[in-house]
Amino acid sequence: MLAILKLFVMILFVVLFFSALCGVVVFISDIKRFKLDTQMSLPRQKLIERYVDQQELEKGGDNNVV
Repeated sequence: MLAILKLFVMILFVVLFFSALCGVVVFISDIKRFKLDTQMSLPRQKLIERYVDQQELEKGGDNNVV
C-alpha cells in the first residue's frame, strides 16, 4: 500500500515538473515572438498610444500646478 502511494506521489511530481517545464518554454517563446513582432496589431498599437497619451497628460498636469 505504501509503495503504491509513493509511486502515485512520484508520478504527480513528474507531471508537475513536466507541466512547469512546458510552461516556461512557451513563456520564453512568447516573449521572443513579442520582441520580434515589429508590425504591431491595431489593438496593441491603440493601447500603447492611449497609455503614452495618458502619461503625457499626467506629466503636463503636474507642471501646471500653481
